[in-house]
Amino acid sequence: MFSPSFLGSLETIHHLNLSKAGFHGKIPPTIRNLSNLETLSLSGNGNKLASDNLDWLLELRKLQRLDMSFVNLSRASSSWWEMINTLTSLQELHFKNCSLVNISSLTLNNNTVNISSLTLLDLSHNNFQSLSIPPWIFHLTKLEHLDLSFTSINSPIHTVYKATKLRYMDLSENRLNSTIPDWLYSLKELHLHISALAPCLAPSPAMSRT
Repeated sequence: MFSPSFLGSLETIHHLNLSKAGFHGKIPPTIRNLSNLETLSLSGNGNKLASDNLDWLLELRKLQRLDMSFVNLSRASSSWWEMINTLTSLQELHFKNCSLVNISSLTLNNNTVNISSLTLLDLSHNNFQSLSIPPWIFHLTKLEHLDLSFTSINSPIHTVYKATKLRYMDLSENRLNSTIPDWLYSLKELHLHISALAPCLAPSPAMSRT
């Protein structure tokens, strides 16, 4: 079954969950008509759904939760961040295994992060061609859950951050080659397996005082 063409006619709907519905093909651009959407899930269709661009998100300004995990976004990889950054009400973003290769490395002094309400960010299992974790991620002051596992990131972990509500972080299967900054010890759950950290673990503040 191809992606449903009837989507554009559901203009009054607020919540739409089509995860694991068996659809495949291109996401119809008429989905932009669903301007009242607060939650949208198109995940779990085994990379059989695809979108060449995410321009249709510009009309979904009320979105609070967006899950497009396993949707093939390889052709939208160069501009996905610009579209996401327009969603000022967004609280959860699930983009696991979307064939993304670009992740914004915007300079915070010159650009604005508009998704400041984000509490959950999952970009895991994307083969990013970036050497570092973009600093804007650690300036999301409401962020609680961050998953960047299996993303080919190759850089130290930032020592300065403003994500003071962060409680869960997964950086597994990356090449961080880093010590652990003091702020990581405040997390409730931290996953760093196979991340080239073992040779350079720093003692916790509590350990250094003993």
